Amino acid sequence: MVARGSYGNPWLFCQAQALRRHEEGMSPTIAQRLDALGLHLQILEATGGHLVRGRSVAGWYLKGLPHASVWRDAAMSCVTLADFLDLLDDARDRLADEGADV
Repeated sequence: MVARGSYGNPWLFCQAQALRRHEEGMSPTIAQRLDALGLHLQILEATGGHLVRGRSVAGWYLKGLPHASVWRDAAMSCVTLADFLDLLDDARDRLADEGADV
């Protein structure tokens, strides 16, 4: 169950270690989440994974972000890595325009 909880939140393990030390856990920024999603998608393609899987991966990382449903819907039409990376660039630009810490 811990592995499943790390989907879209690879920082979970550092957060758990911080809790064990009675410290405040690190919360990733929007930029870090989008960067991690981009890296996850690049790894998926590099290892021969089918990029349709990237659609569910995107849903995990985008969960809880401003306009998450818009980004998830857009991810459902992505077919190539370039499509996904363009989506991430669009998300960064729009969120930055809205004043989010991207």
